[in-house]
Amino acid sequence: MDGRMDTQHGDTLQERVEKLELAVEELRRTVHHIDHALVERSLEFTQPEQPQSATVQPAPTDASTQPAQERSLGTPTEPLQPMARTSPETTKPPRTEAPARRFRFDPLRSGEYWLNKIGIGLLLLGLIFLYKYSVDQGWLVPVVRVAFGLVLGTTLLTIGLRVYRGHRHFSSVVLGGSIAAYYTTGFAAFNLYSLVAYPVAFAFMVSVTVLAVLLALRHDEVVLSVIGVAGALATPFLLYTGTENVPALVAYICLVLTCTAAIYFYRGWRSLLLTAFAGVWIVFLFSAFGISWAREPVQSDQWALQLGVVFGWLSFWALPVFREALSATNPDRWSWPSLGIFEGLRPLASRHAHILSVATPLIALGLSRLIWQLTDESWGGITLALAAICGITAWVMRNREAIRGLARVHALVALLFLTLAFVELLNGNALFLTLAVEAAALHLLSRRMSDRALLVGGHLLFALAGLWLVERLTFNVDAGARGVHTIFDTSALTDLAVLSLALGASTVLRSREAAFVYRICVHAAFLGWLWRELSVLPDGDAYITIAWGLYTVALLLAGLQLARSQLVIAGMGTLLLVVGKLLLVDLINLDAVWRILLFLSFGGVFLVLSYYLQALWRVSSSGSK
Repeated sequence: MDGRMDTQHGDTLQERVEKLELAVEELRRTVHHIDHALVERSLEFTQPEQPQSATVQPAPTDASTQPAQERSLGTPTEPLQPMARTSPETTKPPRTEAPARRFRFDPLRSGEYWLNKIGIGLLLLGLIFLYKYSVDQGWLVPVVRVAFGLVLGTTLLTIGLRVYRGHRHFSSVVLGGSIAAYYTTGFAAFNLYSLVAYPVAFAFMVSVTVLAVLLALRHDEVVLSVIGVAGALATPFLLYTGTENVPALVAYICLVLTCTAAIYFYRGWRSLLLTAFAGVWIVFLFSAFGISWAREPVQSDQWALQLGVVFGWLSFWALPVFREALSATNPDRWSWPSLGIFEGLRPLASRHAHILSVATPLIALGLSRLIWQLTDESWGGITLALAAICGITAWVMRNREAIRGLARVHALVALLFLTLAFVELLNGNALFLTLAVEAAALHLLSRRMSDRALLVGGHLLFALAGLWLVERLTFNVDAGARGVHTIFDTSALTDLAVLSLALGASTVLRSREAAFVYRICVHAAFLGWLWRELSVLPDGDAYITIAWGLYTVALLLAGLQLARSQLVIAGMGTLLLVVGKLLLVDLINLDAVWRILLFLSFGGVFLVLSYYLQALWRVSSSGSK
């Protein structure tokens, strides 16, 4: 009796398994023909307790050979194993990634997304035209005009709140329009019509900002927070009275920045922080220009603005770095929100901490230079201190895998500040040689640490040094005839040292193409160096030709003996240059005696060299084997 009851119970479980197989098979047949949202709801309704990965894994090949009793008493995921007996079409896993990507851009493609924005724009334009027409006709007195703006803003606010549940995108646009209407009304009531005093207008604008932020936090709409912060930062300009109170302005901006930083920290709204970044520095820039243009700046204004700049530096530099570290170590708690229709910009948005880490200290230093009139040595010391701060920060972050990229960024910023400090503290030959030494050191460190960022920094510094060298080599050669330039002086030796550093740096480069470019540039610069140094002598063209010829012979001999094809190519190219100079320059400018000596000497030297070329080539070939 008990066995019969067990058998009956087993048959009931088997029937349930078969029904589940049929349901899953039917679902797989229709998954590619229905909307993605309906697919998710169907999956949640039919299989709420199973993860998605369980439905896409193929069943074991021996599942069909298991007894029904064993399959019915298995784990919760085992009832799906008989699906292996279905046709190949039904065993293909459902494509879930492509619909997910399409869903990210659904708001962009939907008519609601565009129609509500076009509609609210046309509506506001129509109301503006109606408003202007009414004013032109004398129908609206200033009080009525302000009341009209308040009514419009309140109406849009009410509509946006009422339709939020069913039409979120439409609601956010309408709410943004209401905030804009309130800001415009406050500006008109104070600046255009002078209906209210400054404290009343300022309190109203602050209230609108608070309303925008509260709506953004309640409905999780970053656009509203951006509008609110932009309006808050624009309030000092909208309510400008012609008098400046820098300490009060800085205090207000720092308060807005504090609230913005708190929202960014807890919500992760990067667009909000970038909006505040642009607005805060613009306000400080106008204040700094006002101080720099004043004949006698007020010291209290200078210190207040400097404190504001320091606060902005810490907010836009330290806070993103700290949150980036938290997000990397605990992504579940400090994850970044979706970018909505701009999800494709996530790789760029994820670099916002890197961008701010570079831009913020540079902007802060530039504003500080506008505020204070100090000597170059003082600014050099301050810049050197900033380089030390960034370097220490990079050193602290270097061992943290999650923020190692930020450590490299701070190291490059430290290098940039170090270079700027050299520019402030040094000048002339000392600065030129220091930049070249720094570039060579970067190449050496890049070779040892395999760091591409250091390699790029070395290339940039050598490019800067190269441009400077071109300017030094082309420094009015005729000035030497006036006694301004002396042969082989300190400047000439400095240029030669820089060329040596560049040549040495080419030996540590991993890229053969980059090393070849460096050596070609050094070769050309050395020829220019000889031209500049020897052209100031009497009959300088003859000495230049002699020096170039000897240099050519040295290159050819070294290339043949060392089996270096690059040296041979450089020597042959220089040989053609020497011949061209003999025919085009020396033949015209030199005296007959010099022409005879130069042509006979070089002709003989090149004949002797060509005679022994085969022997030299055999030596180099045997030595290279």
